[in-house]
Amino acid sequence: MKTRLLIIIISISVMAIVGVVVFGLAMLTFNFDRNLDEGILPEIQEYVTSGDVERLLIQNQIDYIPEKIVVTGGPAFKGDPGCGATIDVNSETHWFEIDSISDPRKMTVYLENPMPCKINHTSCFCNAQMEFAALTLNELSYLTPEEEQKVGKRIQRYFETMPHQISLTKFVVGKYNFNMEEKYTGICGALVTDSTDFAPDNMSQDNMSSNEVSIHGYFSGYMDGPNLWDFSLSVDNEKLCAISDDAQIFEYEKSEE
Repeated sequence: MKTRLLIIIISISVMAIVGVVVFGLAMLTFNFDRNLDEGILPEIQEYVTSGDVERLLIQNQIDYIPEKIVVTGGPAFKGDPGCGATIDVNSETHWFEIDSISDPRKMTVYLENPMPCKINHTSCFCNAQMEFAALTLNELSYLTPEEEQKVGKRIQRYFETMPHQISLTKFVVGKYNFNMEEKYTGICGALVTDSTDFAPDNMSQDNMSSNEVSIHGYFSGYMDGPNLWDFSLSVDNEKLCAISDDAQIFEYEKSEE
């Protein structure tokens, strides 16, 4: 009787432990995916405007410019830590980490980004680096006609061999104005329907006239010679994506897979 009771108690304990682990992993995955999919979360931005992060910057003697600050989250392995960057009145950039998005009490300041973006990696500081680049870049640069041809042909081959199907077969390419690592070239583009005119500055479908191209999706990634890295599709246009007004429309053949 005692042995049977002991077995029952052990079984219940094991099930409870497994349940806690599974729940914890589920919450970890939820927070991780949420941060990756949505970038800067609305509730995070509210903390910026509410003054919590500014208060910590002042405590660290950083005379920041209010319009030049970003705060974001990252993979939430424990709690809800955050990070960000700001420019001070002397045009110096400061990177910082906060202990909690929901209740920021401690800030660690860095002179350089302690964890800059790398291919096939993600982090809170990489998210902040991308948002900070979009905030501080004054002018976008574009691909030359020769570079556009090179990128377009590479994306064309990728679309023809990718395992999953895309309903459209035409696209335009541009330059993604974000430096990942020195040897990688940022590329981006849009999936389109046929048109003789292309107006990338008028991306809103509601504002497009009948003689303008229709945008049906976007993509971005990095090229290293013939290699393509971190390629992803998106419904939203990247802030740092620059597509020429006269961008060539490329077309590819769907694979049979």
